[in-house]
Amino acid sequence: MKKKLNLGKINREILEKSILPFTALDDEDIILGPRVGEDAAIVKNRSKYTIVSTDPITTGGREAGWLAVHISANDVAVTGGEPRWFLSTILLPDGFSETDLENITMQICKAAKEINVSIIGGHTEVVQGIKNAMIIGTCIGTTDRYIKTQGANPGDQIILTKGAGLEGSLILANEYREKITLNISNEKILDNLETLKNSISVVPEANYLSQIQGVTSMHDPTEGGVFLGLHEIADSSGNGLQINLSKIYVPEIVREICECLVVNPYMLLSSGALLATVNKKKIQEILDGLNKLNIPTWIIGEMLSSPERHMIDQNNQVQVLPRPASDEIWRFM
Repeated sequence: MKKKLNLGKINREILEKSILPFTALDDEDIILGPRVGEDAAIVKNRSKYTIVSTDPITTGGREAGWLAVHISANDVAVTGGEPRWFLSTILLPDGFSETDLENITMQICKAAKEINVSIIGGHTEVVQGIKNAMIIGTCIGTTDRYIKTQGANPGDQIILTKGAGLEGSLILANEYREKITLNISNEKILDNLETLKNSISVVPEANYLSQIQGVTSMHDPTEGGVFLGLHEIADSSGNGLQINLSKIYVPEIVREICECLVVNPYMLLSSGALLATVNKKKIQEILDGLNKLNIPTWIIGEMLSSPERHMIDQNNQVQVLPRPASDEIWRFM
């Protein structure tokens, strides 16, 4: 029988048994890492810039721990940083078991190892008033050159890697398998889930792009999907844009899951995709470089000097680019 965790801060025994063994990689720059009784971590800074990002995972379902690392690391990477260190705040509902907690911390450990990130601390407690576990991940990185989303310039080409709706489809496939299998075979879903998971990190392409001067901005489209990500680039840079909807790739399994659940893939959690703006003179070099990294990439539009945000739809009609009020996934959570 699973042992129920008590309300409040996790005690030392459980901390040492279910959390501290799963702290992934050591790093010579960690002065103070995760230890009982410590409230903060200390790291040396040998780089000119430190980049820090934090993100809550509230819709991750059975992949929540794994996603917490990759989602916050993605934000560091698209700002030009190399993700190095990770901290998590794990909030658990009353009645959560120690076994389920350990599953979360093992996922965090696994994801951190995948991108060579060290876990340096965090906080875990059981709280009242929530139904599901909530994980707030914080990732810290270093860099010599940062890249801001506001750096996009008129005339820049807009590129997208991997495709829309990756993270959202992974979550929906895990949580609504029974409903989805009425239209898609369970075997096909299982075959594609690992592919979706392997697509979530944008660290490889972001690390490559951050070294090229012609890349003016990078952005990680999470909540609100690719559509909201595009609006955020425009918001930040003060420019407009025009995109071609037919150029925004939606993987077959994503499209099938979205059609089954009546979801718009362009407004669905899209971690795993990377939006970037690129100087026209560098576009072919960048496409060739990403191709060598086996990262599929599409030119989906262009930044404009005017404030308009246009979308050429599948009927070749120009429309205003829709701005999602909320992510599609919230209709299911």
